[in-house]
Amino acid sequence: MNIPVKQLSLNIKLCRYVRHEEKWQESKKKPDYTLWNIHEGSLEIQINGREHTVGAGDVILFHPGDTYRARCKAPRCRFLVTFFTIDTGNYTNVLKAYNTAGIYRGEKIAALSNRFCETFLANYDVLTFSTLKLYAMFLDFFDGFSDFFGTQIPFREEVRDQASEKMKNLLNYLEEHVEDNITVRQMADYMDVSEKYFINYFRLNIGTSPKQYLIRLKMNDALKLIQNSTLSQSEIAARLNFSDSYAFSKAFKKFYGEAPSVMRRQLREEKMEDSAEES
Repeated sequence: MNIPVKQLSLNIKLCRYVRHEEKWQESKKKPDYTLWNIHEGSLEIQINGREHTVGAGDVILFHPGDTYRARCKAPRCRFLVTFFTIDTGNYTNVLKAYNTAGIYRGEKIAALSNRFCETFLANYDVLTFSTLKLYAMFLDFFDGFSDFFGTQIPFREEVRDQASEKMKNLLNYLEEHVEDNITVRQMADYMDVSEKYFINYFRLNIGTSPKQYLIRLKMNDALKLIQNSTLSQSEIAARLNFSDSYAFSKAFKKFYGEAPSVMRRQLREEKMEDSAEES
């Protein structure tokens, strides 16, 4: 599965190795994306009315909102638990926008998962003090793991109805026509639903409101124009359909923390420094 990604943002909230005995069980609703890398033993898990058995080498990916029941099936079970959020410039819930939740298994998955678990255990003392080390280990695992999106035993069947297909087409259109003045009303009309229903549907599937999504796309485009063009701030504002230069500057500073003029100066200085180092 090829998921388009821009400006990846990863936040690992918790990563720990857990040990449970045979009588352990729990019923919970996941607030975040969660990975279970099964390292030893086996588990029974029930989700969406289906029961699954997972064992050493398997990986479980939960989406936010997934409700499950799990219990230790073997005399004991050991697994690495990671709670995380992952956003991109074009999706707030990039994994939830696609059908990636489920159980992943196979020799290659097991090799990736076991390496992650064993590296974590071998570096546990270091990880207590080094967040950077943890992120490097997680990204090393996740890079290979993401190659298997779409091959899992899914927790839910992907809805390939007219609405979901139209939503994907709409997102592609918005990205390709970010400089057009597209309204939420026009998006709702394209989806053949009311504006109120569309806003709720969009937020549920993408993780943010249509307006915030459009702002994110515009800000991505604005940064490229500031970095790679000689257009003035007023020209960029007009090109991205802001009412005036002030409105654009205000939105840009809110999104990036710096005014467009300051950002352009910083980018130019960095470019000059890089050129000087190369020479």
